[in-house]
Amino acid sequence: MVADDFHQGVDDAFAMRDPDLASEGSVGPYDSQRLGGTAIAKNIILDRQAARVRIVVNGALLAAGPDASVSPWAVFLIAHELAHPILERRRRTSGALEREPEYPRTATEAARAFVRSALDELHADLMADIVLGHLWSVEIEGQDARPVRATDLEVVLGQHLQVADVLDSHVHPGWPDLVDAHRNWRLSVNDLYVRLFRETDQMLTLLGHAQAEATWLEQLGPLEAECSDHPGAQLYLADVWRRIMKIRDESEFSTDPDVICEQDLAIVAEGEAAVLQMWQRLGLTFDIYEDRGMYIHVDEPLR
Repeated sequence: MVADDFHQGVDDAFAMRDPDLASEGSVGPYDSQRLGGTAIAKNIILDRQAARVRIVVNGALLAAGPDASVSPWAVFLIAHELAHPILERRRRTSGALEREPEYPRTATEAARAFVRSALDELHADLMADIVLGHLWSVEIEGQDARPVRATDLEVVLGQHLQVADVLDSHVHPGWPDLVDAHRNWRLSVNDLYVRLFRETDQMLTLLGHAQAEATWLEQLGPLEAECSDHPGAQLYLADVWRRIMKIRDESEFSTDPDVICEQDLAIVAEGEAAVLQMWQRLGLTFDIYEDRGMYIHVDEPLR
């Protein structure tokens, strides 16, 4: 649905979830602000098998796009959002999520969820790019007509610049400063982990989009290229993303549910370990209990 009031539309969609799904986690008022920009659409899973999904699109931002009703940009956006239920349904029917809670509570659960989310953003962008090429072509003087690509849409590009901005504005020195704010009694441990977990999730999501952009342009991702010398990349994020991408790139596409499950669990296990080690470099380690309770140890962050 296209909602004039995007935030209310998302909150209404969350209220439509099956009762057993809603009972696993409460969802507060939706916030569309993200590291690197503003969310323009949201997928909300309504049942445990992801057979029913509500997609809410920000009508105001969609209308502000270039010739939004008919433009390739609008189609790219819709195709991206429609890819998410396919990716989620594919994962769930493979059995990869059988032991996963619907909403993460512990550090290990959160790390796995963040890795899956980032990969889905990458893959949804790549799928939307394919859709564009089937619907439009572009003619350049002196050349044969070719399919439109996401690289032809200026509004889609620039993710690598956002990565650089967020590394400066939030990751370094922001993340170690956040940890030290708790160590110096200026920030509660609850506020520390909520902010650090949220920003880790959003940063990995941004890296997913940036990786799609790098793929279209046949370039290295920003953590390997222009941002490779940034302390936030060197100390924290580069190792995480490299390890995730290594297994992802080694995995061949399959429609076999067993293979899908095996690949998902392998990449998520590596990603989980990498994220936990990144948090450890930031001074955070975790004791996790059978009831999904968690104790957070906070030490001096690596700078």
